Amino acid sequence: MAEIEEAKAVVKLVPIWMTCLVYAIVHAQSPTFFRKQGSTMDRSISPGLKVPAATFQSFINISIVFFVPIYDRLLVPIATSFSQSPSGITMLQRIGTGIFFSILSMVVAALVETKRLQAAHDDLTIPMSV
Repeated sequence: MAEIEEAKAVVKLVPIWMTCLVYAIVHAQSPTFFRKQGSTMDRSISPGLKVPAATFQSFINISIVFFVPIYDRLLVPIATSFSQSPSGITMLQRIGTGIFFSILSMVVAALVETKRLQAAHDDLTIPMSV
């Protein structure tokens, strides 16, 4: 009987595993998308400063370092005032929010990639600025 209950518990985890697969796909796509898009776009910030294409991958980590304190100091206290949970939102809600923003980032990357491919020429920098 215990084995049946354990099997039911594992089956209940399948939806969470499936949604985490979305995050894994996003995580795998970002290095190739960002580097390829950056290598063919105009990366000049000013006349003497050109951002290397490989640095686009670091924007994910930089945004995490930037937004974690904002989340911790601003969003958690606001969420705590609306919910009964001392952490603001449940762990499952955090996972869902993260997956939502991961999907949103891939939608934006796909739109940029579509525009980049429409303007792409072999071995040329396309007229798109970062």
